[in-house]
Amino acid sequence: MAQSGRGYLKMRTQTIKSIGRITLIIVAAVLGLHSIYALAQSEQHPLAPPELTSPRDTLRSFMTLMDNAYHISVGRRKAELTQIARNAGRLPV
Repeated sequence: MAQSGRGYLKMRTQTIKSIGRITLIIVAAVLGLHSIYALAQSEQHPLAPPELTSPRDTLRSFMTLMDNAYHISVGRRKAELTQIARNAGRLPV
């Protein structure tokens, strides 16, 4: 009886160690992928607050944001005009 109890305990210990190793591998993989993803996002988030540490940085941040907004609006307007011209038959598709 004592032998079978030890065998069961040994088998149970090995199972727990295996589960622990698998869990460790999964956690390491998830953390590794998350850190790679975080490093890949080097650009500032579009909803991040502007830089307000100094008047110069505030102005620079404002000018950058307005520049980006202008280029986006110009690009959309060009796309709209191109689509209108195509619909009118003036441009080939």
